[in-house]
Amino acid sequence: MAIEIVAYQRHHVPAVEAFNARLLAGGSPYRFPESDVPAWLPPAPGERLYQEIFLAVEGADVRGGYLLKHQDFAIGQSVQSVGAFQLPLSEGAVDPAYSLIGIQLLRHALRRQPLLYALGIGSYEEEAARLLLAARFEIAKVPFFFRAERPAAFLRQIEAARTSRLRRLGLDVAAATGLGAVGMRFLQRERSPVRADVRVQQLAAFDSAVDAVWGASAGALGFAAVRDRATLRRLYDEDGNRFTRLGIADEGGLRGWVVLLSTRKSSDKYFGDLNVGSIVDLQAVPGFERAVIVAAVEHLRRDGVDIIVTNQSLGGIREGLRQSGFLSGPSNFLFCASPALRSLIGPLEAGLATFHLGRGDGDGPIHL
Repeated sequence: MAIEIVAYQRHHVPAVEAFNARLLAGGSPYRFPESDVPAWLPPAPGERLYQEIFLAVEGADVRGGYLLKHQDFAIGQSVQSVGAFQLPLSEGAVDPAYSLIGIQLLRHALRRQPLLYALGIGSYEEEAARLLLAARFEIAKVPFFFRAERPAAFLRQIEAARTSRLRRLGLDVAAATGLGAVGMRFLQRERSPVRADVRVQQLAAFDSAVDAVWGASAGALGFAAVRDRATLRRLYDEDGNRFTRLGIADEGGLRGWVVLLSTRKSSDKYFGDLNVGSIVDLQAVPGFERAVIVAAVEHLRRDGVDIIVTNQSLGGIREGLRQSGFLSGPSNFLFCASPALRSLIGPLEAGLATFHLGRGDGDGPIHL
């Protein structure tokens, strides 16, 4: 029977549950949402930032699916709706008879939104990355930065670096002797003075002041999700979220903001049992990038995090991170642009420093 791509409806839920059960039985770690209403960014009248969910169905059976996020992006001097291709899952992961479903899902997404990107994925070896490369998407890594606030805990728990018995032994010795802490503090020393003319405030919600920050920043960006008040409220001001919002201001008003998250990991494949602080999203008037980052670090340090992490592409933010003692690490956060999107924003590696991409542009709270 032919595969058809359809919008997810309530009557599909039992078939999605059966699909997830087959993925589990086949050893796949992934699951598809068991609700036809997106848990994050559900469609609303007049809303330009929202998710849709589509399924690959064969008769009464679900064989795959994906999410499509619609969002306004600034591309040079214009603003256009761009789609994010998210959580593509196929029964082909556990049954070769369905190996072509991933291609069908991607083609369907491209018909709905040719200006398509994917963000995250994990590595070039992932099935999703291979699928996108075959469809002539261009891929670049969004740089990863980290700062160890508790070096001994970091050295003992950072599973991403403890990949052999010898490495584990070396890191344990460095932690036990204090040599690791001395070395980390030297590497993470601040490299320029901190602005003294700003004050930090916790934001209960985003208000009209962030529109001025966006207006002062957008002109220098080659590609960036619109970060105005309406967008930020929808992303980060929902009731019950765990985000912390900080603003920095001087006598002229708000100069930047940052969204933070603290997460206690447990046997995580990258971070072990560390308490991880994330810089999820930020915006700064040019020249105030480091002031925003310093405010983020000081807040997360008071929260007792062991490590602070972020992925950022924009050149000014990357320089602010380096000046604040952040170190670069291997990145598994991939930005993938469709041919139509690539034709508008140019070569990814050449333009990456003018793109504003980070964790907040990805799959949302489930991966933070």
